Amino acid sequence: MKTLIKLIFFVLLAANISYYAVRGMDRDQRQLPVSTTAPGVPKLVLIREREDDLLSISGDLGIGSQSGCFALGPFRTQSDLRQAFNQLAPVIKRSRQRQEVRNIDRGFWVYLPAMDSRTEALAAARELSGIGLQDYYVVTAGVNENTISMGLYREEENARKRQNAMIRLGYDARVSKRLEETLVYWLDYREEQSDPGRWRQIVASRQGIDRRPIACFNAVES
Repeated sequence: MKTLIKLIFFVLLAANISYYAVRGMDRDQRQLPVSTTAPGVPKLVLIREREDDLLSISGDLGIGSQSGCFALGPFRTQSDLRQAFNQLAPVIKRSRQRQEVRNIDRGFWVYLPAMDSRTEALAAARELSGIGLQDYYVVTAGVNENTISMGLYREEENARKRQNAMIRLGYDARVSKRLEETLVYWLDYREEQSDPGRWRQIVASRQGIDRRPIACFNAVES
């Protein structure tokens, strides 16, 4: 009888050991990382992971985020720049001001080529006055000295009409586009909060002003 009891005890003990051994192997297999990517195939990236990456990049550039970085300009005077800054100040976190040299289109210039001397230029001017023309002047200094200006026009069509009229009178009138170098000013800033109405009002009230996104920068807090 004792032998039978011992036999039953060892059978039960062996069964328990086997059971827990199988459970342990199953748990270990569940904890092992499962690779779903075959050799040579790019790793699968979850959409959420890609969105996090894109949001991180856009935040650095100030694009698509609530607190973006922008350049506003170009302003023709520092006074205009200061007024724009004062309008945006409540929503600006950081800002900096910069300037650049830009060629400004001043229209089309109609002129008679430079004479060899001041005497010849003045004689040509008297001749123009003698046929009833008054809207001209003799350039007395600079790279265009002794040239006779026949007017500056915003539209090329009007400049060509003036040129043709002078040619019909027998003068070698010419047309040249006028570009003038001038300083313009920019306001770079980072928004603390979005307020489209403020910058749109500035753009609408000044000709040639625009806003564009830029990479964010480090500057003194405004």
